[in-house]
Amino acid sequence: MSYSIELINIKSVLAVLNTSFLEKKIGEKLKEIDPNLNFSGSDFRILFMAQQDFNNYMRFRGNFIGKKITRKKIEAKIEEQYKKDRTALEVELTVWSTIWFKKWEKRVKLLIGDREQKRWSDKIVPVNNDDLLYWKNIKHKKELIELVICTLIRNNEICGTEIIAKELIKEAFREKCGHAANDQECIFNALNSALRRAREISRCDVALIFIHVDKNYYNPDYCDTDYYDTN
Repeated sequence: MSYSIELINIKSVLAVLNTSFLEKKIGEKLKEIDPNLNFSGSDFRILFMAQQDFNNYMRFRGNFIGKKITRKKIEAKIEEQYKKDRTALEVELTVWSTIWFKKWEKRVKLLIGDREQKRWSDKIVPVNNDDLLYWKNIKHKKELIELVICTLIRNNEICGTEIIAKELIKEAFREKCGHAANDQECIFNALNSALRRAREISRCDVALIFIHVDKNYYNPDYCDTDYYDTN
């Protein structure tokens, strides 16, 4: 399983994120764990993923999986909860951030330079245009991904939830469906396969997300398109 970098300019998105209540709180907690983190520089991707993962965690905890509720609405609920009981949310964020950062160190591997990339090449599944077209044509992707995210979180996998869930679904559809991507029986079999693998992940201690570090990795004006959902 791998994560392939695709970069877009996100200056306008960053302007919104910089005012985010949740981003600020998670950033504070992560810097308590590692004061050397620089979210205005090369470490901004860590904060992006953490914020997305905490949003997915709160979606799971609040029983919002499968429901049409946006990221912004969930963050508004979290901020409202914080105003009512600051201590409870501070404690929850501290515990969650500590577990999440340990998972980040275990699950995410930065490949610095071509030599490092070649060393791990047997672990990385290359992304091709046929896969992208195939994935585009699958119906109900969001709902399938959310079900796998739910299973990951239930099994204490809280880091990189969306990226891992998406890759598990893609892999399951490639193996179970072939070109019959929207056959109902095929979807059912592929989902069961992805859910089983999501449960199995908690029993292994290997890196699952590989990020090739180049000059754009250190540029805070760019972000990987799959890292952050702005809806």
